[in-house]
Amino acid sequence: MKRGARVSVAVVVAVGGAIAAGAAQGEQAKTGLDSLPESRLQAELSARGLPTLLNAAFDQAKVPGGGAESAGGGQRETINSLNALRELSDPAVKRTPRERDELIRRAVAGVKTALPTMNDPRLLMEQAGQLVRQGMARDVSILEYWGPNATTMARLRPVAEAAVALYDRAAAVAHQQADAIANKLTSPTDPAVSRYEELARLASTAEFQARSSDYALALSIDPISPERKVVASRALEALAQYDSADSGVQTPVRIMRGKLNLAAGAAEVGLPLLESIGAAKDIAPAPTVGQQFEAAYFAAIAKIDLRAAADAEARLQGPGGLKEFVQKQFPAGTAEAKGCEAALSMLRYRILVAQKKGPEANAALLQLVKQRPDLQSIIYEQLVSTLAEDVDLTKQEPLLLRALVQRAEAERLKPESAVVDEKTVQRGIAAARELMGRGREAGGAIDPETRDSAAIVLPTLLELVGQKQAAAAAYLDYATAPGNVANAEAALDAAGTLIQGMRKEDPESREVGALLDRFYALAVNAPYGRARLAYAYARRLQATGQFEKAIDVYGLVPKSDANALQGRFFRLLAMKQRLDEARARGGVNQAWAPELLAEAGRVQAEARSVVAGTAGGSSLKTANTILVRTSLLLADLARTEQKNPAAAIAALEGFEQAAAGLDGAAQLMNQAETSRVQALIELERFNEATDKVIALLQKTGGGDGAEFVYKLLSKNDSEFQEARRKGDTARMGGLARSRAALSGFLVKWAKENRDPKIQASARRYELFDAESKRLAAEFAEDPAERMKGREAALALYQGLLDPAATEPAAEFGVALVQFDLGNFKVSQQLLGKLLAGRQLGDPVIVAEENGVETTVTNPRYWEATYKLLRSTVEMAKLGEASTEALTSTRDGLKQMLARYGREIGGPEWAPAFEKLRAEIAPDYQIPELK
Repeated sequence: MKRGARVSVAVVVAVGGAIAAGAAQGEQAKTGLDSLPESRLQAELSARGLPTLLNAAFDQAKVPGGGAESAGGGQRETINSLNALRELSDPAVKRTPRERDELIRRAVAGVKTALPTMNDPRLLMEQAGQLVRQGMARDVSILEYWGPNATTMARLRPVAEAAVALYDRAAAVAHQQADAIANKLTSPTDPAVSRYEELARLASTAEFQARSSDYALALSIDPISPERKVVASRALEALAQYDSADSGVQTPVRIMRGKLNLAAGAAEVGLPLLESIGAAKDIAPAPTVGQQFEAAYFAAIAKIDLRAAADAEARLQGPGGLKEFVQKQFPAGTAEAKGCEAALSMLRYRILVAQKKGPEANAALLQLVKQRPDLQSIIYEQLVSTLAEDVDLTKQEPLLLRALVQRAEAERLKPESAVVDEKTVQRGIAAARELMGRGREAGGAIDPETRDSAAIVLPTLLELVGQKQAAAAAYLDYATAPGNVANAEAALDAAGTLIQGMRKEDPESREVGALLDRFYALAVNAPYGRARLAYAYARRLQATGQFEKAIDVYGLVPKSDANALQGRFFRLLAMKQRLDEARARGGVNQAWAPELLAEAGRVQAEARSVVAGTAGGSSLKTANTILVRTSLLLADLARTEQKNPAAAIAALEGFEQAAAGLDGAAQLMNQAETSRVQALIELERFNEATDKVIALLQKTGGGDGAEFVYKLLSKNDSEFQEARRKGDTARMGGLARSRAALSGFLVKWAKENRDPKIQASARRYELFDAESKRLAAEFAEDPAERMKGREAALALYQGLLDPAATEPAAEFGVALVQFDLGNFKVSQQLLGKLLAGRQLGDPVIVAEENGVETTVTNPRYWEATYKLLRSTVEMAKLGEASTEALTSTRDGLKQMLARYGREIGGPEWAPAFEKLRAEIAPDYQIPELK
């Protein structure tokens, strides 16, 4: 049981005293699988990693499937848990801390389940030895060399308990089986004597190993707990008998006794035991060089425990001390020398901590991690364990920040069932951000690799504590400026998954929508080039009014994409929307209209080729829908861009036949008929326009017909508003007169119709007629005619007032006419009431054009708001409003300007609001909204 120098000084991978050698006790030379008994055969198959043969051996021996409910079940459970440890010890497989811990957990769980029914002492010893080597050695060494650490102690305890239990069971079973054989022996020459002697040796060895393993168990217990002393005392009492020259293990036993006393808090007892190894006068066998080093090392630890740090330092660095010993006994550069030097650095650290020299202690660790990067994780753990909770991370060394990140990462790697320490994770998040922040500084102290590691770990930690939006943003940050291409791809995928989940939970979240935009922008462009996402991204851009970007992204949709034709069509619509928006702002690119017309022709041709069967890639129904919608767009462009209403009518030839059978066919046909009627009105072919409207009304009935007329006049109204934006009063007047010419006839037709449904629609037509007359009066050149028209419109609106009506059209109309007539007090009261009751809608509404929904400003809301403010201003001029009322109006305007900036009023009413601001708040600077 001698320990060589390499074993005794190895830091991290060795266990002091007899524990490291324990698993080797009692092993016999293998003579082939066929010569082994069943239980030993099963153990050998497991140890050699042959699961198929192992299961066959189980089946041949009729070993049940597992659990403590049957005698054989324990054996199979144990062999399988042993196999888990064999997997762990395979040097060819690199495992994460989580995987390693899971294998150990499986092994320990198997032991707990099967222990009561395990009856093979050799198999029990094998299992215990594996636990010692794979599950205990590293943690025992950490606690020996670094001192108590809650994390390591918690990890070690269940493994140590399992190992002790296995050795105790092996001893009990071996004794029982030896006694059974002894009771049957008939003579000293009985063949069973050798088996008896083997079992007796096994029992003795198991007892020795059980008490040696008590050292690991004691280290895993809180130093202030009485239980720790009880366990250590049990081991000390049992091991005392081996501290004799004839035991063959006196040296390791005495070292173990010394360390057990240190663990029990009796350093004054342990110190002379450890010091006696150096004298080595009456100890057999004589201590090896490694054992001498170990004893002297822990004697220095004993001095620290006895609060004699200065003495410990003298033992480390003084004449004849540990440093001098290592230099003399171990050749420089050898593994033994390096192991001893690392151990001495740790001793130096503990001495400095005992002397309360914190900065120097951390500096010693920083130096050690540079010399021994393989000890990094252990050093991190020690650094973090001494860190105050409220420490300022901006003032900490990079090594300490990395330690905090690593500890948080360990929380992420816990089994799914484990409770996550959120405080630890939050500190890791803060440390990762600090590392990243320093990495961006010019001449920062953080190397690129460390910063990259922190950047990729950060989002995983944020996700762990439920900060999904922040996690997605951090993943996208990494993907934006990746340090590692493979990580960047994974980060982008992780961001997409997170964002998709959050969109399902809250589709309306603006924050998540912004993340989705970032994700798409990264994914479809270089270096990722995920063209398959281009269509979805472009649709989103279009829906949010980002028409210029949408046009570019639609261009990235591959021709092979199932949505390629739809992408071409929606790109066309985005070009039209860009043109409309630019016109509203007064900044049209003159090349856009010709480009739009040319693109419409290309889309139409492509759709026709699909319909004709000469091109694939889209369904016939989809191509037909695009074909008819493009015809509608071409008709609209012919009227509005080319000023050629006749071409608009020509563009719609055969439209009804093409639209028949499509989804929403009736709506499409109504749009086509609306465009025709608009074209006829612009050609001043009023009789034809009226005939078409009446024919449709007679065909569809009052309800559907009224809806058609509403859309027709709404189209007229949108063109009227566009003319207002452009300041085109001539077109405004023409549109108003065209509408008035049609609306009056429709009222007469509805009232005289014999169909009750159509008669019931008369009110809707009357409202159209009143609004048409109000607008026509606005553009009458003769003042007397203008006044007459306004009074007529007012009379119509007042005749339509109905307290039971659910829509405010009549009351709104009265308010607007009163404003036009200069009756500002009345208009102020009416408009204030409508706005306060939210009867005119929101400032922004959703509109649809050619199947595309987009958000637009609500002209009716902004007209009412402007005229309400203007009414108060005009009343103040007339002495009908107080100074306080004017001040309140001015403040209200400023508040709206602060919120909406230059977007106030939308394209139609922004000029009016600007004029009002210049008049009543000329010094107010409109903020530039981001």
